[in-house]
Amino acid sequence: AAGAFAAACRRLRVLNAVRRPGVGLPLTAQQYDRLGPEALADRLLARGEHLLALRCCEYLRLPLDGVLAAWACEEVARAAAQGVDDEEALARVGGRLALARPQAAAYA
Repeated sequence: AAGAFAAACRRLRVLNAVRRPGVGLPLTAQQYDRLGPEALADRLLARGEHLLALRCCEYLRLPLDGVLAAWACEEVARAAAQGVDDEEALARVGGRLALARPQAAAYA
């Protein structure tokens, strides 16, 4: 019973986070259950909500690699569009990856 209560609380916290006006993803509990947390993270990434996707995955104890990779790709594309050189783009992405996940920085 305690595990079910904890799972329900986690689900409600995630649903409340994605329903906030700034995000505006109208998702019911039933839709969340059918969709699953991984697909929800993918939807958040598609909307550019990388930080929220990361926080949800951390909270639900899901792998962060996909979220971090999607953010890094978007950040590199944004840097290229702004004319930032490769070294500076690497420094931006690598530095933040090191803060978010120290073992991931080795791949940057």
